[in-house]
Amino acid sequence: MLVTLARARHADASMDSSFALCFRDRLAGELAGVGAPLTILGEARLTRPRTLLNVRRRLGDLLHTTRPDVVLTHLPWTQLVFGGAIRDAPCSSVLWMHGPGTGWLHRMAARWPPDAVIFNSAFTRTTMPAAYGALPVSVVYCPLRLRPARGAADRLKTRAEHGVGDDDVVIVQASRLQAWKGHEVHLRALARLRDRSGWMLWVLGGAQRGAGNYARELMALPARLGIADRVRFMGERPDVARFLAAADIYCQPNIEPEPFGLAYVEALAAGLPVVASDLGGAREIVDAATGVLVPAGDDGALAVVLGELIADSSRRRRLGAAGASRASELCDPERQIARLESFLRRLPGRAA
Repeated sequence: MLVTLARARHADASMDSSFALCFRDRLAGELAGVGAPLTILGEARLTRPRTLLNVRRRLGDLLHTTRPDVVLTHLPWTQLVFGGAIRDAPCSSVLWMHGPGTGWLHRMAARWPPDAVIFNSAFTRTTMPAAYGALPVSVVYCPLRLRPARGAADRLKTRAEHGVGDDDVVIVQASRLQAWKGHEVHLRALARLRDRSGWMLWVLGGAQRGAGNYARELMALPARLGIADRVRFMGERPDVARFLAAADIYCQPNIEPEPFGLAYVEALAAGLPVVASDLGGAREIVDAATGVLVPAGDDGALAVVLGELIADSSRRRRLGAAGASRASELCDPERQIARLESFLRRLPGRAA
């Protein structure tokens, strides 16, 4: 999303973006790769107070030198670390919430309230902390430059590389390996279809943030369920779009709400019917024209839906055909960046 905003600065001079990060990581490399103005403030960790003092001072110096109109902080961690420095600068502070406004980080960040709040979905807005109740708010879906669909030759090549025939139905899930993403529900649903031939599951994504034990248990589950030969764990991939283009169904049955769900949008853009749990941001993305919502945690209901889609190729094609326009409607960069700019221009106080 941030790389999309960085690219937009070349096309729309009315809103110019620059970026400040604490770590030289993949994001820093991608922003630098598109020529975005980028400042590395230095490492910041809540467990090391001196690092926080250093990065706050550096950001304060940067803001007084460059004098931006608005500073966007993403997630409460950033608001907590930098809120004080931003309040001392001649600019407005806007918090962009990409997840529910609950937990101790939000409570601590509320000591430095922003001037306005942006939410990545209507669902996330329903979780707004009470401390922000009187602030201007807006819902802006993540602007995302979606890749064009790959051709038939690429699809066949990817499938052949992974031992999948053209007539097989490939189901794919692309998400980090955490329990709330619903992998276990997904596997148990497919275990109910073990006697039905012609399907395969690709699981893309790796374990993060101490989820190693869960990942190991998850990878052992297909064998216990009798479907080990039908499930492939692909690990963390930089080429997810290639696997989406080679698949037939996208399924991610979360057991907790997805704040928005860019994976669903990318699957729609790839022309896949999407099966998701009926909660959170998925309700704003998946409609009857593009996929199916199922009760969260109900592997029996999920098995019924997947079984129907596996058997009905015409329904898969019909749902998939509507995906690209739905993805564009939700995350088209021009539309969402215009919405963002309009909201920022209407802010009261210092930005005005």
